[in-house]
Amino acid sequence: MNVQDIVNTVSQKADLDQATTEKVVGTIFSVLEHEAEGTSASAFFARIPGADDLAHQYDVMAAAPAGGGGFLSSLQGALGGVLGEKAGALINGVAAL
Repeated sequence: MNVQDIVNTVSQKADLDQATTEKVVGTIFSVLEHEAEGTSASAFFARIPGADDLAHQYDVMAAAPAGGGGFLSSLQGALGGVLGEKAGALINGVAAL
């Protein structure tokens, strides 16, 4: 199974268009990649062709667009200082979705 198979299945089962589904799957993969860094879970991406590329395409830790902010940005800043990058990855993922 490759990443496109996953996107197609999720799209069909959730009745979402391909572009939205790709963003959702890519964002979830990005959060998982940041959360699992340095663990055996990183082998997950090696077993799904294209998963790493999709995670990077929708990287939740990439610079936020100018003009961003609001509650989630404030929450990320507060938690990021206490919990580090992993909390930031999760909050950025939620904000992206």
